[in-house]
Amino acid sequence: MNWNEKLRRAASVKPTRKRVLCAYNALIDEQVFYDEGFFKFMIPPGDDGIILHKTNREFYRADSPTHFFSSFFNALKEGKASHIPVNEKMLDWFTETFPERVERIGGQAGIIANQLAILGWKSVIYTPILSEKLAILFDKKVEFPVPEGEEVVLKNVKKCTKEGDPTKINWIFEFKEKDKFKIGGDVAVAPRSNRVIYSSPFPSIPVFKGDYREKNLESLGKKINGAIFAGYNYLKPKYDNGLTYKHYLKKEVENLEYLKRGNSELKIHVEFVPSDFKTIERDVLKHLTIIAESFGINEVEIVEVAEKLGFKKQASNVRKNENAFTLYNAAVKVFEKLKLKRLHLHNLGYNLVIVSKPCSIEKEINAVLYSSIIATSKAIVGRQLKRNEWRKSMKQPVSARGLSQFEALEKGFGLTGMEKLLLEKEGVIDRGGHYLLCIPTQAFEKPRSTVGLGDIVSSFAFAASL
Repeated sequence: MNWNEKLRRAASVKPTRKRVLCAYNALIDEQVFYDEGFFKFMIPPGDDGIILHKTNREFYRADSPTHFFSSFFNALKEGKASHIPVNEKMLDWFTETFPERVERIGGQAGIIANQLAILGWKSVIYTPILSEKLAILFDKKVEFPVPEGEEVVLKNVKKCTKEGDPTKINWIFEFKEKDKFKIGGDVAVAPRSNRVIYSSPFPSIPVFKGDYREKNLESLGKKINGAIFAGYNYLKPKYDNGLTYKHYLKKEVENLEYLKRGNSELKIHVEFVPSDFKTIERDVLKHLTIIAESFGINEVEIVEVAEKLGFKKQASNVRKNENAFTLYNAAVKVFEKLKLKRLHLHNLGYNLVIVSKPCSIEKEINAVLYSSIIATSKAIVGRQLKRNEWRKSMKQPVSARGLSQFEALEKGFGLTGMEKLLLEKEGVIDRGGHYLLCIPTQAFEKPRSTVGLGDIVSSFAFAASL
């Protein structure tokens, strides 16, 4: 069976009766599609030099229009997904400057919970802030856990809004392959389609609120089979109440243990997002993976995390020559350091999954190919998929870019004979205590939108592997 035949087989996967909890970052995305003429018009006269001077730096924040244009120029030039925090002043500037935009549900937890429900999975969302403006964007089948006594009752999310809750809004700027952005005498040309997320402050703490006590969480654990957590990037070093992120991390680990006490078979997946506060990122990762088995990350983020955990050589090798072999060498260090059981690295045209033994290799590969079909279909339509749209990408073959990664792995590991054949036919390399799965997937070259594609890949693969 070749890889396109495997892809067609994966199209027969159906939603199971298993229920998946998604938490915490549900929000609203204001989506803007890049327009070269409009952007050029919006650059203040005389600011070209200042903006170009700043393009030589890496942006961890963008707190002025100059920072915005410089950071967007960088992202478009590199073709890389970026996540950059901004202040309230910039949110007002975005609103005034970009009237042409599309409003959609956003945040990993929000996007995943909604798409799971629409495509027939049992989906539960939890977010510590739930305004009416946000709730109305959810599908009617999405549930919300409400504490009642020592139990938790799952109710329609639209009926669980909290009066006075704020609405978090992110701004997403999408660009397409070959888009150009000229500033002064410098021209950036996008090597691939991607997006930049300009993220507003999270008006809450990404953990279960105090009214979810031990017994409530045990009750919730009994009702779910898998849990996907995202939004820990919004944890702050210190809060106005005098408590630090360490207090909330410790409490969160306890909360996840309570969930597992309710269901010992519960599997927990953490979807990585770069932290708004780099000084605490390493500590956050180490705490969360005490209890989480699975971890989702992309090719840009794995470099940052590997470096943060002390693996600078492996990170540098990816920067010099990104391919499946250099990415694996960085990812496996993260996998081992954080004592994970499963790491899913999603990239354009192929996915790497590092998974502990024992495991069902066929189930893992089928799950990733299934998630690729959904994500590619989403890229084609440029929005959230309707129930009957998820197979729209079936005419799209497995990518040549993905298939070419076998050669990089064969050369890097020195594979010959049966080991080489097993990789090319089944996508498997036995690495002793774990398997490396290299799975070529579809790669739609001109997506209408890239927001949430990676999250859809890793989350649907996790759900289908339960």
